[in-house]
Amino acid sequence: MTTSLTANISNKSGEQKKSFKPELQSSIDGTITKVQKSESATGNTLSESKEEPKIVRLKRYLEKYDFRLDIVGNELEFRTRRPPGQEELFTTLNENSLSVELYTAGFLGFEKQLMALMRSDYVLSYNPIQHYFEGLPKWDESKPDYIGQLAGFVKACNQEWFAAQYRKMLVRTVACGIGEIAFNKQCMVFVGFQDDGKSSFIRFHVPKPLEKYYTEHIEFDSKDGKIALCENFLINLDELADFSKVDINKAKAYFTEDTIKVRRPFASRPTRDKRRASFFGSTNQNNFLTDETGNVRWLIIEINKNGINHDSGGPSGYSRNVDIDLVWSQAYALLKSGFAFQMTRQEIEQSEQHNRQHMQNTTERELIIKHVQPAEPKAPGAEFMMAGEIERELARYYENKVKINANNIGKALRSLGFPLISGRRDDCTYPIQAYWVTLFSNPQISKKN
Repeated sequence: MTTSLTANISNKSGEQKKSFKPELQSSIDGTITKVQKSESATGNTLSESKEEPKIVRLKRYLEKYDFRLDIVGNELEFRTRRPPGQEELFTTLNENSLSVELYTAGFLGFEKQLMALMRSDYVLSYNPIQHYFEGLPKWDESKPDYIGQLAGFVKACNQEWFAAQYRKMLVRTVACGIGEIAFNKQCMVFVGFQDDGKSSFIRFHVPKPLEKYYTEHIEFDSKDGKIALCENFLINLDELADFSKVDINKAKAYFTEDTIKVRRPFASRPTRDKRRASFFGSTNQNNFLTDETGNVRWLIIEINKNGINHDSGGPSGYSRNVDIDLVWSQAYALLKSGFAFQMTRQEIEQSEQHNRQHMQNTTERELIIKHVQPAEPKAPGAEFMMAGEIERELARYYENKVKINANNIGKALRSLGFPLISGRRDDCTYPIQAYWVTLFSNPQISKKN
């Protein structure tokens, strides 16, 4: 307690000094009385009284809200706190609106403390993709085959291949979305006719709770493209025929990205995040692939004319007969049951073989298709030739009027399935890498001597 100043003040020798004048003493006593009343009301003494930390006052004020961080969309969300059973939906937090509210409530200079709170464990982390799948109805073998039902609304040129790969693709998509695999390296592409509903069919796979995590626009040349791998569940590469050769190859490189490290807008430093997105695509153009070294990451499904039964949203179409939530519940259950969702080596080879017919034809590729055939070793008329030698023969027959590149000849030969073999020739003292071929099989051209 505060010591009364009316007491006599002693010096070091213990001699008593004079008291204050009556009018001054009265003023001092009045001030002390006010302080003692204040101490009694607050429970603090004058020596113990300190200003409460601003961050404590902030936390107390913000207790009327619930906050969470959407770790997929990288957004803060909030709602007004309500009793159990009366909770509101979370909405994106407008930080400027919150700041205005705090200013109105009398807070000043709180920006650093508020930022520290919003970036701390005070705000719970929330994964909307994980939350969606964990909240779906449970599926087991006693339930209908919802994936098969949806696949049945698509008539592919090879229905059996489509049905099997579509099921695997959906399960891989779930596995990538919830982080059980680092990446889904296949992009399923629907090739068909114009206005046959390919894009709409892909969009149908986006459930309402995950609509924020779907995009058809990705910039391969900017960090936003990398961020899109982490902030989306599905990415639709719509109309691949419009992609340049450079963009097609950049897209293919994205398929095996597993993590990104970028500095997000307004962030103070780069952060690392996990890939979540899987890719689907569509095109009306049959020949859209450009990489002659291999295209195993493209899983191409050819659709028959009018092969997608959408009924323009009518009663016989897939959208009125299939619940996409149930489709994903089955895919999630299959993942958890240990379903083999990765493509086998045989399936990859089959896909690669199939993809060759979707290659864009280069000059070298066209010339090889026209004038060169693979041959059995040492078969009658067969020659063991290196790519450069084939290039020179083609150039000679076209009298150098056609520009041909030896490197492109090699790529075209490999993409067309010509086996590259190590062997010897009488004119070489060392083994060479070459192809057994029969030249100029086209009847319109005869080999010149």
